[in-house]
Amino acid sequence: MRKITKDMLLALMGVSLALSGCAIDTGAKTNQAKKHATLKKSATPLDFNYPIAISQEDANNHTIAILAPHIQADENVQPYIQRFQNALVRQVQEIFEKKGYNIIHLASAQNLTPKQKSKIYSILKIRGWVGILVDADINTDDPEDTHMKTTVDQSAGAVLFKFFEPKTGRTTHNFAINVGAEHAITYSYFQEATSSDSFAGANSVSRGATSLDSFDEANTVGGRMDKNHDDAIQTILSKAYGVVMKKIISWVKNADLKQYRKAIDQIRK
Repeated sequence: MRKITKDMLLALMGVSLALSGCAIDTGAKTNQAKKHATLKKSATPLDFNYPIAISQEDANNHTIAILAPHIQADENVQPYIQRFQNALVRQVQEIFEKKGYNIIHLASAQNLTPKQKSKIYSILKIRGWVGILVDADINTDDPEDTHMKTTVDQSAGAVLFKFFEPKTGRTTHNFAINVGAEHAITYSYFQEATSSDSFAGANSVSRGATSLDSFDEANTVGGRMDKNHDDAIQTILSKAYGVVMKKIISWVKNADLKQYRKAIDQIRK
């Protein structure tokens, strides 16, 4: 009887330990899932709202028409290019309104009536191309190095601004803003065996930054993590947008816009 009781106790202890192991394993997986979800939520949001530090000027009774922008985009930028263009037009409008101009929007400059051409002082055409070069992973200092810990996603392209007088079609100002060389680092990491019978191989995660400060965070997640270039693309586009806005604000602040108006007045005579 004692032997039977002892055997039953041992069996129950075995079941208890097994259940405890399952609970620990489930808890670990839950914690890993939470950490993974937290990391996903930390994805860098798009930032298409640049501060415009320009003082408001009196109205100058001149109208600038902004055409619908046409910035071509590489495939990986396509999901964001409309938001990029919409924000750019909205903030360019704000810039010129602060300088005293009245702003209207046109889908096209074709087939304008003589009255419209007389009313509109200048037309702004925005065009260009923006792309992201994914995984530029060559070490230029040591091209034979095939064990780089980071890869780099980098922007390419330019945004062009063209102002022209509607009566004659003559260009009054034309300039391009280079948006290349803005980048975000994608960190590669190698995760060691997760248990005695499982193994996680080499993976990478885009951190959307230019330092290694947060590299260790990628290793704390555990399990498989897909390479996420989307975060890097959003980081790069936000930087590129800032470059465009900074330069056009600088031009508006430093250019003698009255001199441009005098030149346009001469053309319109």
